[in-house]
Amino acid sequence: MKIFSKTHNPIIRGSAGVGKTGCVSTLSKCNAKNSFLYLSFGRENAVESKKRFGKNVTTKTFHAFARQYLLDNGLLTNTNIVPKLTFSDISKVAKDAGCYVDSEIAFHVVAMIDFICKNPIPASYCTHYFAGSNGTNDLAVEKRQMAVDIFRYYWKYVFQSDWIPLTHDVYLKKLSFCRVIDVPFDFIAMDEFQDATPIMVAISKLFVDDSRYMTLRLGDPMQCIFMYQGAIGYQLLKQPDIQLTQSKRCGRNITSVANKLVDLSIGHGDLEPMTGADHNDEVVVSSLKEHITNSDEKAAYLTRYNATILKAMITLNKANIKFCTQQKFTSGYLSKIYDIISFVKKEKGNRLKKLYRSIKDLKNHATAIDDKETLLLISIVESYKGDSEQLKSDISNIEVNQVAKDQARYMLSTIHQAKGATYSNVILAADIAKLEGISEEEVYVNYTGITRASRKLIIPKKISELIK
Repeated sequence: MKIFSKTHNPIIRGSAGVGKTGCVSTLSKCNAKNSFLYLSFGRENAVESKKRFGKNVTTKTFHAFARQYLLDNGLLTNTNIVPKLTFSDISKVAKDAGCYVDSEIAFHVVAMIDFICKNPIPASYCTHYFAGSNGTNDLAVEKRQMAVDIFRYYWKYVFQSDWIPLTHDVYLKKLSFCRVIDVPFDFIAMDEFQDATPIMVAISKLFVDDSRYMTLRLGDPMQCIFMYQGAIGYQLLKQPDIQLTQSKRCGRNITSVANKLVDLSIGHGDLEPMTGADHNDEVVVSSLKEHITNSDEKAAYLTRYNATILKAMITLNKANIKFCTQQKFTSGYLSKIYDIISFVKKEKGNRLKKLYRSIKDLKNHATAIDDKETLLLISIVESYKGDSEQLKSDISNIEVNQVAKDQARYMLSTIHQAKGATYSNVILAADIAKLEGISEEEVYVNYTGITRASRKLIIPKKISELIK
């Protein structure tokens, strides 16, 4: 596989199921005397890929690599890592810096940190945050300065002070400041590159521009479903050096649905359509409820929103059908529906009561901002026709029939959680079928969901009508 040279580090676009990870595996076997670093953008993908590689391949997520490299090289001593920064976190920093802080200032400090971490610019450019449409126009000049002062203090001490928490994006940003990255590998393979943020793209360029390494960037721009998190890597993949289009996962019927969806919305452009595998597959128009009644086969039920999974869990539990979920529902998420229940019952002290006059007002606001998640949760509450106690009981019992994956009849997951996975039978929820004014990202979400299926794809009526 002589596709590399010191001046040619290929970008490979691989359609769904073509075997992009397999390419890296084959390349590493053909170059067994060389060492490989395989970087992935998701933990599950990294874990699964590791099983396919030999001893000459080191597998890490981008974040895990960044953290380890910084620690090993004395560039990071702070190990106080948190998923996100809270008001309490910012308050501690502000107090140590001798600055005043309130919830408004703290909000903008966190937003400023996020702004710096998502853009390949020096931290000193933090004031550029106020030049954007960040809802900062009405922020008093004094508060702006306080936010900047707290940010600068945070950034000065965060990498060496354990009492200051940092997020994963903060230390990833730190790595991007390195002029070179010195690692004991010959090949650097970066998979799922469509999900790369501007910072990850900047880090990848450090490898690409370094003649010591041969690099490989792989991905599928049609599976870019994290644009809302700032993913831009898919743009590079739209002008690949090599295209792999022969899917080993999806048959011709399933690939036809995926290709038609793309052609009828955003188009393939200069990219070649995916080619289906030569094995039996089928596409059926149906729903989860119909599948429960008419079939006993196992299937993955893939949704756009978590609320749809919650609704499915309640339905399956009532029917005493075993299921599993890709990701466990947290109390934080379930509190959203409990807030709506409390609001409908007009209970005192309800959080939503302070913001909206009625459930109709909440609906109108959710519709105006296209908050599908909230609208779906409201629909679940309204389907119980005022019997809130029964709904609470059903929610509290949703895990009664939740079992291990190998024992479940249905696996429930959002498409975002299921990306990279393969299932014999896939049921697509109707909540992903947005047909009017469909955005580029929504096309990618639908495409990704469709291409998880290898044998049978069950689609909602809306999608079948679109691709006729």
